[in-house]
Amino acid sequence: MKIDELNLEKCFEHKLAIAAIVKDEAPYIEEWMDYHILAGVDYFYIYDNDSSDDLRGKLQRYIDAGKAEYHYYPGRYRQLEAYNDAIRKHKFDSKYIAFIDIDEFLLPLQQELILDIVEETMSMDDSTAGLAINCKSFGSSGHKAIPPMGGYWTTTCIAHRMATTGQTCLGNGMLMSKQ
Repeated sequence: MKIDELNLEKCFEHKLAIAAIVKDEAPYIEEWMDYHILAGVDYFYIYDNDSSDDLRGKLQRYIDAGKAEYHYYPGRYRQLEAYNDAIRKHKFDSKYIAFIDIDEFLLPLQQELILDIVEETMSMDDSTAGLAINCKSFGSSGHKAIPPMGGYWTTTCIAHRMATTGQTCLGNGMLMSKQ
């Protein structure tokens, strides 16, 4: 039997997961996860780099719902180690794993779901083993504090609307200051 005749989809528990290492970002994690769930991510591997803001408590509803798992990962300069750990432990659990920070949002512009773009891109050439994504920094959309209607995601949407309508997008760099 040829490998392309096998149904590899059944081998993976998750189609698209995100692995992220986090430190003291509990106020932002739910919005980030909810956004990515709406965009088609079905699982999260969260590595806690010694947070002091009850990150585990914020993640508990996702853990209970079978959408995430939590790994305590203290120490300095652990991002690459955490990502390698995610690959070692979960390479057969998830068909695709994205490695991004929680101030980064995967924004599908021409498809409804991130997975659709990944599947389309990865199927173009059988030798494709990975996908690099360019970064677009939107800035703060002129906000000096997190808007009452939301934080990162809302600011990204406002900035994206400004960018696509030809308006000037104020600011540059991080999506929102966390201070």
